[in-house]
Amino acid sequence: MRFELVRERLRALPREMPAAPAILTPIRIDSPESLFPPRPMASIRQAAVLVLLFSDDCGEGRVLLTTRVSHLSSHAGEVSFPGGSAEPGDADPVATALRESAEEIGLDPNACGLQVIGALERFTIPVSGFRVTPVVALAERRPECRANADEVARIIEPPVEAFLPDAPVELEERTIRERLIRYGVYPVEGERVWGATARMPRPARGAPGDRAGAGDGARDRRAGVACCRARTAAGPPGDRRRPTRYRCVSRRPCP
Repeated sequence: MRFELVRERLRALPREMPAAPAILTPIRIDSPESLFPPRPMASIRQAAVLVLLFSDDCGEGRVLLTTRVSHLSSHAGEVSFPGGSAEPGDADPVATALRESAEEIGLDPNACGLQVIGALERFTIPVSGFRVTPVVALAERRPECRANADEVARIIEPPVEAFLPDAPVELEERTIRERLIRYGVYPVEGERVWGATARMPRPARGAPGDRAGAGDGARDRRAGVACCRARTAAGPPGDRRRPTRYRCVSRRPCP
């Protein structure tokens, strides 16, 4: 997707964002119980991440992501947007996202011409207890970043089109805290993007009702979403048959 088109859609950031495909939402398949019990409000920690979009040398839109190092206490080894917990000195979520980005990847907002466009709706990650505000921004110039080795194993700059409705989605299973879960992932540059990170890059998908923006519903068959969602939902509790890495190929019907 051309960066100018990304910019155009972000300038008209709608109040109601298109829903992320249901296949990306992790579900528990070994028990009818909820994936993770809700946390007491007192234990929830405020956080913010930076969803930064920019143009590469060919004018294609890209998004900035990081792979977290494997020894962190939460979300170790996962792909995420730069960001983290709010600190008392942060004026707002924008300040949190920019401060954390500077710490993690050495992002200089002035050097890349960063402009904050707005924020997406906040959401809670039950497994880690973070209440996250995604801050959306554009960069006039490709950011020059360096990974903080204590927190970031790798910086990746996938194309925005890797997260559009036509992008391939694969199903995986894993055990987290003795719970067997199934979820959709985007395969991106040798990494597996899933969970909250996979569901966040929605502004570039278009406004609700847009052909490029419709994400949920049985009508969305462009990437086999409806078929795969049905398969995901059909697995009864205790079903350990593994459609691991089931691939939804763009614009082809699921077999």
